[in-house]
Amino acid sequence: MDDPGIIEELKRAEYRFRTIVEHCSEAIAVLSPEGEVLYITPSIRNVLGYAEEEAMKLNVFSLVHPDELEEASKVWEDVLATSGVLMSGHTARMKHKDGTWRWVEASVKNMIHDPAINGIINNFKDVTEKVHARKQKAFDQNNLEALINSTTDMMWSVDRDFNLITANKPFLDMLRNFSGKEVDSGANIFSSGIPQELVNHYKKYYERTMSGEIFTVIEHLDYPSPMWLQISYHPIWVGNDIIGTACHSRIITELKEAEQIRIRNEERLKESQAIAKLGHWELNFETGISIWSDETCRIYGLPVEDNRQSFEVWVTFIHPDDLEYVMSEIEKSQKTLSDVELDHRILLRDGTVKHISSKSKYEFDEKGNPIGIYGVAYDVTVRKQAEEQLKQKAKELELSNAELEQFAYAASHDLQEPLRMVTSFLTQLENKYGDGLDDRGKRYIHFAVDGAKRMRQIILDILEYSRVGKTVGEPVALDINELVEEVKMLLTTQISGKKAHIQYPKLPIINSYKTPLFQVFQNLIGNALKYSAEGIEPQIKIDFKELKNHWQFSVTDNGIGIHEEYFDKIFNIFQRLHTQEVYSGTGIGLATTKKIIERLKGQIWVESIEGEGSTFYFTVGK
Repeated sequence: MDDPGIIEELKRAEYRFRTIVEHCSEAIAVLSPEGEVLYITPSIRNVLGYAEEEAMKLNVFSLVHPDELEEASKVWEDVLATSGVLMSGHTARMKHKDGTWRWVEASVKNMIHDPAINGIINNFKDVTEKVHARKQKAFDQNNLEALINSTTDMMWSVDRDFNLITANKPFLDMLRNFSGKEVDSGANIFSSGIPQELVNHYKKYYERTMSGEIFTVIEHLDYPSPMWLQISYHPIWVGNDIIGTACHSRIITELKEAEQIRIRNEERLKESQAIAKLGHWELNFETGISIWSDETCRIYGLPVEDNRQSFEVWVTFIHPDDLEYVMSEIEKSQKTLSDVELDHRILLRDGTVKHISSKSKYEFDEKGNPIGIYGVAYDVTVRKQAEEQLKQKAKELELSNAELEQFAYAASHDLQEPLRMVTSFLTQLENKYGDGLDDRGKRYIHFAVDGAKRMRQIILDILEYSRVGKTVGEPVALDINELVEEVKMLLTTQISGKKAHIQYPKLPIINSYKTPLFQVFQNLIGNALKYSAEGIEPQIKIDFKELKNHWQFSVTDNGIGIHEEYFDKIFNIFQRLHTQEVYSGTGIGLATTKKIIERLKGQIWVESIEGEGSTFYFTVGK
């Protein structure tokens, strides 16, 4: 041993060993049964940060994390009870010199029986990163499984032979529904009871993916129940080779049905807009582009494909005579950001002039800044033309009515004069030669005079009928009580002659025209007196009811009544239900009454039972 060469070689060997130990990532310690450090390699600094001399003062159990201390104690007991057996793979957290906890993996062997060692050898290393990586991998795996199983979408992958690599629960449930049994990884998905026509169908998709294609299909299936599916296919690459297919499938039945409803609604909207000649549009201020609906394009005489227009292009369609008005209204709305309503003409490229009624509204962002404007355009050309025609017809009718009125006055005057002459000469003839006439001659003269009188009354009634609606002035506060009393005074002779009784409650004061209403009450009360039942004193009752927009009045009698089939006929001019010999009259009274009521924005009707009496109802606008 005194050989210098051997001593030098031993020194070099010791130096190499110590260098290896000091720089090793693992530490080796010899521990007492109580866990005291008897020896430790300098590499303890690489594991737990302690210097060799610091570590020699520590008890190993003082470094173990409290949560692992119980388990570590059990392992230590097993080590003490077993000599010469290596126990490896135990991990626990131990405190680093810097205060952090590090995961340490130890291999322990009881060598107390060996006098040269007389202790427990503990070979340990820092596996913190390894433990964290393992936990992260487990977390990632669990997280991925949770994600793919928390959706109703189906996810799966197959190899080139269509064997299942992995799948989420919805896909496995679907396979189980086909086969009636669980399908595990490695099983062929097409051997799980799927109908052969579907197998052939889907194999084509997988084969496309195996060639490197990425694609998505949407299709309708009737098996196992009607549904719409959206399926995406992606090849699985390993290096330059495709080893399988990854798939994602979503049931989009509700989405597809909603889309179909949306398409139908859009088509209906387009059809409705075409029928109504109503188009819509929207203008984006940022882009300056306006999107026109199909009907808007048709209104402006453009192909529906040209549905992207600018404001400047739209202005060129405005009729030159309306341009100043339109631009003025738009400028006003821009200052106040208020809605715009326009009625103007447009001039199409082919020279056609149309009338447009439009309304638009500004659109704002969440900060209240205008970002666009949208609205509707309504082609009112036909309506405008109809209004113009109506105005022309009204002018023509007004002129015709004036001419008719002049004719009525002239005719009444011209007709009454000969009638007066006939009546006068017949009266003179009767007075002068009456004694020389027999009864037949006198009867002829009587018939002639009576006919002339009735003719004159018809002329007067026609003249009165033609005057209906010529009311001038403004409506006044009209006390219906006073009006009825005036009518009663006018009809005093008839009332007293028939011993009639007229009853009514306190009637309202309404805002209307006196003369027309006087004529209405006069006609209705007069008819109630005229058509009273023979031998029965007339009982006439006037009543009223206030409605939302009208006053409703009624005149009820106990007269001869009217059969139901004549309820409408009696209001027509010259319509009589009785002969002149039974009841006098011209058949114009109720026609005149109806015309007056309609001029007062009301209605008139009758309810009657033949032989019991009638009630005439009429309304007058408030």
